[in-house]
Amino acid sequence: MNANKAIAEKLVESKIFEILLALSQDATLDANIKEAVMDSLGKAKAWELIKKAPKEN
Repeated sequence: MNANKAIAEKLVESKIFEILLALSQDATLDANIKEAVMDSLGKAKAWELIKKAPKEN
């Protein structure tokens, strides 16, 4: 995700992105891995490839 936007776009369109999303929800995940996952998702958000879902009432 950090390399460049074109690569990040390909990752967001792949199964890897689904895995990152699943890992981001895993409370038992090692802290270092969790940090890497969240950094990757944060970069995808910074590239404006993903947006935070609106909260439902």
